[in-house]
Amino acid sequence: MIKNPGTYCPNCGTHVNENDFFCSSCGKALIENQQPESTLLSFGPLGISVCFSRPGIFVITQQNNTQINLTDRRIYGVASFSGKLRFEVSLKAITYSENINYMLFKVLYIQYQEAEKAREVSIMGNFAHNDNILQVYTLINRK
Repeated sequence: MIKNPGTYCPNCGTHVNENDFFCSSCGKALIENQQPESTLLSFGPLGISVCFSRPGIFVITQQNNTQINLTDRRIYGVASFSGKLRFEVSLKAITYSENINYMLFKVLYIQYQEAEKAREVSIMGNFAHNDNILQVYTLINRK
């Protein structure tokens, strides 16, 4: 079972602990009775690869071991064997997303802000996950 790794500030999207009363980044009060997070889509790990840049020939990828989860607040990947969080992106923190084709993969490339730093993650799906990648791209761009 995947544990909830935390929550996000509703104002700026910064990751905060569940017991915090104020956001450490923007100082806004955190709402205690926030609606529970709802899962919109979950897929993988087989046929899914993840890398922390735009895909390329010399980019290291983690293959067939990441479960992708999209909720109404965030997208995150969990290692299928250890259950550890590989990446977590608040939907409010996304600054750019692109749906691209790379070799035989359909790729969702995401750029986002985290603690004043620009970061990126690519979720690559083989032919069996083309629809999942397109659906995630569509859902995160509705924000």
